Amino acid sequence: VQKDYASINLLDVNEIENITILKDASATALYGVKGANGVIIITTRRGKEGPAAIQVTTQTAIQTPTRLPQILGSYDYALLSNEAYRNDNPQGTLLPYSEIALEAYRTGINPLKYPDVNWMEEALKPSLLTQSNFNISGGSPRTRYFVNIGYTDQDGIYRAEKQPKYDPNVSFKRYNFRSNVDVDFDDDFTMSLNLFGAIENSRYPRSTAAELFDMLQKVTPNAFPIRYPTGYYAQTPALLNPFYWLNTQGYSENFNSSLSGMLSVTRKLNFITEGLSIKGNYSFDGYFRNRFTRTRSERAAYYSGTGDYADPANYTYTGEDLPLSAPSSSFGQNRDIWMDVSLNYVRSLGNHNITGMLLANRTQKVLGGQIPFVSQGLVSRITYDYRSKYFAEFNAGYNGTDNFAKGNRYGFFPAISAAWVVSDEEFLRDNPVLSLLKIRGSFGLTGNDQLNGRRWLFISEFNDLSGYNFGDPLTWMSGVGEGAIANPSVTWEVAHKTNIGVEMKLWTDLIDLNIDLFHEKRNDILITRGSVPSIIGIPGGNLAPVNFGATENKGFEIELNHRKRIGQVNYFIRGNASFARNKIIFMDEEPKPYPYLSLTGRPLGQFFGLTANGFFNSMEEIQQSAQQFGQIIPGDLRYIDLNGDQFIDPNDAGPIGKSDVPEMFYGLALGINWKNLDISCLFQGASGFNVMLSDQAAYEFVEGRNVLKHHLGRWTPETAATATYPVLHYGFNNNNHRPSSFFLKDASYIRLKNAEVGYTFRNIKLTKNKGLSAVRLYTNGMNLITWDRIGGSYDPETRSGSGNNYPQQRVYNFGASVTF
Repeated sequence: VQKDYASINLLDVNEIENITILKDASATALYGVKGANGVIIITTRRGKEGPAAIQVTTQTAIQTPTRLPQILGSYDYALLSNEAYRNDNPQGTLLPYSEIALEAYRTGINPLKYPDVNWMEEALKPSLLTQSNFNISGGSPRTRYFVNIGYTDQDGIYRAEKQPKYDPNVSFKRYNFRSNVDVDFDDDFTMSLNLFGAIENSRYPRSTAAELFDMLQKVTPNAFPIRYPTGYYAQTPALLNPFYWLNTQGYSENFNSSLSGMLSVTRKLNFITEGLSIKGNYSFDGYFRNRFTRTRSERAAYYSGTGDYADPANYTYTGEDLPLSAPSSSFGQNRDIWMDVSLNYVRSLGNHNITGMLLANRTQKVLGGQIPFVSQGLVSRITYDYRSKYFAEFNAGYNGTDNFAKGNRYGFFPAISAAWVVSDEEFLRDNPVLSLLKIRGSFGLTGNDQLNGRRWLFISEFNDLSGYNFGDPLTWMSGVGEGAIANPSVTWEVAHKTNIGVEMKLWTDLIDLNIDLFHEKRNDILITRGSVPSIIGIPGGNLAPVNFGATENKGFEIELNHRKRIGQVNYFIRGNASFARNKIIFMDEEPKPYPYLSLTGRPLGQFFGLTANGFFNSMEEIQQSAQQFGQIIPGDLRYIDLNGDQFIDPNDAGPIGKSDVPEMFYGLALGINWKNLDISCLFQGASGFNVMLSDQAAYEFVEGRNVLKHHLGRWTPETAATATYPVLHYGFNNNNHRPSSFFLKDASYIRLKNAEVGYTFRNIKLTKNKGLSAVRLYTNGMNLITWDRIGGSYDPETRSGSGNNYPQQRVYNFGASVTF
């Protein structure tokens, strides 16, 4: 049964049996319109015949950020401010910070007048995550069951101050339940009932994480103390105090509940012909969301006098004191219904094995009060193999969606695949090295009906516009104008997928090796035409999207597994790597004055910017170079004039580096166990991609704000030969602070993603007749060590260069699992 990706977050890891990823067209054909981008199959645990098995698991984790911005303290901030001021005002004599102030920042005396606040350190703390789980499974020859109950409790990373009626810190609690029951009424009739429920309660401060981390990045260490002796939070109109916005503005609380049920019935039809059966599935998912918000406010203050800091008269006040308001609420609900019925045929005739399936499905999704989204289709599959040596398969999907106009709603998406177990041939049989050699290939089409968030592009839109006065007396009449233009021909995006693979087992299954080569061509991608001139009178945003786009994606995947037992020691090594390179074939972009400015033929997410060529080291170099942006001084970035017109402008912003999508992913899993002790770890990484650092993560004194550790490597006349950053400017600099190859960083990384050590005590006797099957104690960690080329304050898995992100977490976990 198909689910939204968001529903994965509701699952408890203890209820998952296995996870399978399908990619090629033959494997995803069964999933119709949802299969174009691949399919993730999550199989939940089911009961098995036998006595009841009970498992109880509890674990507690400590979470800390992997990396935080390396913001300099007040002394370095003041020192670099003076330097930047001299660079911008070489004739000026009055500097922002005197020698007295610099010495006060250096020594830490008088912290009210000369504060030095590490805002990140003060605002953030380690957070706790607690998870508990209970499950029971078992069954008789006719009835099997699995029941799971889970609880999650996670607190926030902020050092928030509890208020009289609420805690402004982040918190999250979830209770989840699953019951999977299978009943065999007789040898021919089986019914399964799956029930799932989850209740979530989350609380957040009214200021979002993005807003708070933006404040933490921007507020300078010497702006003001967190609080003044008068008890008021410090704040100015220009610099916001994150503690003020965290603790004094109220909170929002979300109550979410999810309910899911699936009934599956299977009936064998051997009385018609052997191997025939019919199966029906009905699934219902309901999601309910309630959000409550309560606001309040306090006065903030800024010291503006010259006297005692304890005297309220020496402060300027902003804001007002307002009590906690009555709750304001919003509600929402979604409903998903999935139905399918299939005829299935499985038959062996001598050495010939045949299976067949014909399935009809229908999906209905209701988002709040919107008109339901509906899709339906027919799927067929035929497989054949001879002696489990030669395989052939044909799949076809005839899928329909209400996103398109009548006549374009249905698409036909066939796929074929074949395989040959070469190692079963006489010339390879009993080979001492090659115990399995299987060659396989597939080709097929898949469709995508997603319209970038819009519906019914085949219908024109009309918007309210400015109106006019009419009548006596004059009455205002609103106007109506044409909005988005309709495209009645909009239809399916189609992916042509080809896959060739080899599976090998070497030295009596000592090594498993799988290699896949793939190629995908996507046609009819929905785009807005860029070549249509504005002279036709239609604003660009109102042009009808058309099925004109095309992309190509190709690459390989390789997986290598090794497992062996030596005495009482078992160990395994699993490695995998994948490489994929894409490019835009056609996107109907507007004509460019120079070919290198075109996106066509380049990867999706390709970075464009100026190409930096070091720093200017003298005024002579500046005078002999192309004209750049604003007033240039020695130490500023020097750019390459790509078009040779002696002016650096947007026409020189060509392709730089790679895209923001990794070309290569790789992983290595290692594990060993000896008697009752087990140790395992997982390394993962990615390469072949870049990140563009910007804003607070890159530039100095943005709007007079912070400086970071890497700014210490700035250009000066004394460090010209070793400088790693341009000369400093106070505030935004039009020349240096723009996308360029200087701020484009190689984001490749390798990370120790997970490491675990566990010990299992088995068959523990509690009484003469009662005991425990096993008790396992373990500790593990996530995101433990990272090797990358960026370093500093940027986590390579963040994939955003601005720095205003909730930080990636490093997790240290301790747990115990008891099996009865």
